[in-house]
Amino acid sequence: MHALPSLMRFLAVLIVLTPPLIACAAEADAARVGFVNKVENDAQLVSASGASATAVVGAAVHMKDELRTGATGRMQVTFRDNTCSPLARTPAC
Repeated sequence: MHALPSLMRFLAVLIVLTPPLIACAAEADAARVGFVNKVENDAQLVSASGASATAVVGAAVHMKDELRTGATGRMQVTFRDNTCSPLARTPAC
């Protein structure tokens, strides 16, 4: 029977913390303008704060991010309105 008070305490904490966590997730999602859906070779995402990360499929793209490709790198971004933009240092055509 000692587990019941612990369970009740856990559920109370969960109920109190859930709305702020959902709000934070929704705010982060609202800042996202798209996501990377294809990557070949060297491609980077640079945030507005200057943090750089290797582009991977599924990575979020936010307003003011820089999208960079190396000499042979390519990536494709799908935006919130479902338009796609292929990016490469050298155009395919």
